[in-house]
Amino acid sequence: MNIRPELHPIQRGEKVEVPTACYTLSPENKHKLYLFLKNLKVPDGFSSNISQCVNLKDHKISGLKSHDCHVLLQHILPLALRGMLSKEVCEPLIELSIFFCVLGSKELMIDDLTHIEAQIPIILCKLEKVFPPSCFDVMVHLPVHLAGQAQIGGPIHYREFAQNHIDTAQHLSDAEWDREFIEWFKDRVAQFVKQIIVSSWNIFSHFNVVCPKIQHILMATLLMDIDFM
Repeated sequence: MNIRPELHPIQRGEKVEVPTACYTLSPENKHKLYLFLKNLKVPDGFSSNISQCVNLKDHKISGLKSHDCHVLLQHILPLALRGMLSKEVCEPLIELSIFFCVLGSKELMIDDLTHIEAQIPIILCKLEKVFPPSCFDVMVHLPVHLAGQAQIGGPIHYREFAQNHIDTAQHLSDAEWDREFIEWFKDRVAQFVKQIIVSSWNIFSHFNVVCPKIQHILMATLLMDIDFM
């Protein structure tokens, strides 16, 4: 069929050699990549300790949480792979990273969503030209619909309750669902308020403008359980 002739086996005497694909890292580059991840340091709360999941000896990564995978795809791999792979491999991977960065933002702009919705089919076509067909299933096709869902449902952060409870919702009555949603909403609002208070405290402390009364109020609010209902 003459598909990707550069990957066809090559007969060399009695041996048959299979050429290396363009997306395959050399042993040296693979070690550099794992060494980069092993020495990686990120701000507190940005992700878990990814360096603890890296095995330099066996060149393996294990124990990653789902959030760590998002961090790797959106922020780390585009930086780590630059210069190691050809442009035809790196370009669609970086574009896919940008797609998920825009999609995962706390604030979404309709123009940005329209743009990435038009770009994602092109990005997937570029990936299909590089990687083997076995890499592409229905889950890889799913990003085509994500930008449209975001335009309808808003940022993913405010839809995670429904996603995390979609299985249990089938077994709950309307009253039980309402109670569970209220408890979840109260917890999220409390976390949000505490984040604002901590940020205000850091700003006031930086400029040394925290009077004793404000200091007492902020500390008391942080230590107590906030009840909004």
